Amino acid sequence: MIRSLRIVNFALIDELELTLEPGFTTITGETGSGKSILLGAIDLLLGERADFTLIGPSSDKAVAEASVDVRAYGLQEFFDQRDLDYSDEIILRRELSKNGRSRSFINDTPVQLTVIRELSSRLVSVNSQFNTIELRDREYQLEILDSMSGLRSLRQDYTLAYRKYREKKAQLEEKEAELSRSLREKDFNLFQLNELEGLDLFKSDYSQFEKELALSENSEQILQVMAFFINGLNREGGLLEFLGKVRADLDKIQGLDPEIAEFYRRTNSVFLEMKDLVSDIESYSESIDLDPKLKSELTEKIDRFNHALRKHNTSDQAGLISVLETFSIQVGDTEKLEAEITYLTDDLRRAEHEVYRLANELHEKRLSNAAGLSEQMVELLHDLKMDKTFFSFELKERTEVGPSGSTEISIIFSANAGMEPVPVERAASGGELSRVMLALQKLVSERRAMPTVIFDEIDTGVSGDVAQKIGNMLNRMGEHMQLIAITHLPQVAARANHHFKVEKKELNNRTITLVRSLSQEEHVEEIARLMSGEKITAAALENARELINS
Repeated sequence: MIRSLRIVNFALIDELELTLEPGFTTITGETGSGKSILLGAIDLLLGERADFTLIGPSSDKAVAEASVDVRAYGLQEFFDQRDLDYSDEIILRRELSKNGRSRSFINDTPVQLTVIRELSSRLVSVNSQFNTIELRDREYQLEILDSMSGLRSLRQDYTLAYRKYREKKAQLEEKEAELSRSLREKDFNLFQLNELEGLDLFKSDYSQFEKELALSENSEQILQVMAFFINGLNREGGLLEFLGKVRADLDKIQGLDPEIAEFYRRTNSVFLEMKDLVSDIESYSESIDLDPKLKSELTEKIDRFNHALRKHNTSDQAGLISVLETFSIQVGDTEKLEAEITYLTDDLRRAEHEVYRLANELHEKRLSNAAGLSEQMVELLHDLKMDKTFFSFELKERTEVGPSGSTEISIIFSANAGMEPVPVERAASGGELSRVMLALQKLVSERRAMPTVIFDEIDTGVSGDVAQKIGNMLNRMGEHMQLIAITHLPQVAARANHHFKVEKKELNNRTITLVRSLSQEEHVEEIARLMSGEKITAAALENARELINS
């Protein structure tokens, strides 16, 4: 429950600190005194969107802060999961700056707005006259039914399963679209891949092929040169014959002088080198292939290679290998995608089975609770002077699941005898909807163990005995929780255990809003003012005391 509330520089509130008690607390004040400002500050702590125009003039920052006792609500895990320090009494704070920044804190630790919103939703429930508009919404009706039926945990399990189901379905659809695109390109990619694989790029050396082709194209000229060279050396009277004779003559006289011996050695070396050279040239000449088929094959290989270079805008064999690998990956990706789709299809089937199982369980439990809750609602509405009310949760099961399951809901309602029950959004007046909402919230609060429930003029459109019945119901609800009601009805305010009054005053040529806790006597005076207006007579005070004690 909320222990204290502090508001600084927010709209007409300069600085305000309230100590709140357990039980039923009422807040009253004249129209325009600032009750909505007080509620707006509380909404900030609940994670509502910031309105920076509400920052007051006294500084560049507005602050809303609440100290909340959470010891009985099992929030240790919530804090642990978000790496926040837990304590039995926590501080929620929201700051708005004129530079357009909004900051949220839990126990002085900065947190995302979603975190403070999630935490505060477990601690405080605000119900206003505008919630009666929500009551016309089918999803809200279903949420109310689940809360009253104690199905919040199962609903959360379903929501998680449905989210996973939708995510997996989206993943599968994305992969199927990707596969469709890939299949459209696969034939082209496969053709390119096969063409490049035909070049045998990993085992072939096209620079060597180009050398071989050059030799083949010039083989006749090469053989002519080699033949002329061999003939010049080997013919009769040629160089080898001459060197052989000179070598023999030098051999005969080399013993006469060391220099002649050196001449012999060098001549012999040249002679032997020339003989080896002739042998090598003859071997080389024999290796020259004049086969035109080889030349044709080499020409075709080089032409295909050069065509591939131009086609794929690359300059060498390494570049073509890179292109080949890219096409190989793209073709392989198609096969990989097909495998992923098979896996995702199976995974989606399992997720779909689970979500339909939970949806069915949720629907069956809603059905089993609907009739009993409808009866309880009728009893509560009878207590609120709606004696001829018909109220029923009508449920049907859809074949398809949605975010809240497979249940279609309609609250069927009639406030008066002789009127055919119709969906509540077509049947009830404002005052009747307020009472319906109050009865619903009573059942919800009993089952959700909500620490603090706030009603903002939930009694709109009622008066007299009905208002007194509402006051009595709020008083009984306050026995089990902290309940705060903003009201303009004396019958409701009279049943409160604690009473705050909102007032507007002028200070230093500026209008400000003040909130003060009323003593018992001031409580009586405020009830008298609500009953009779600003002129409070002794009779009005007596009537107020009677109303309080009734």
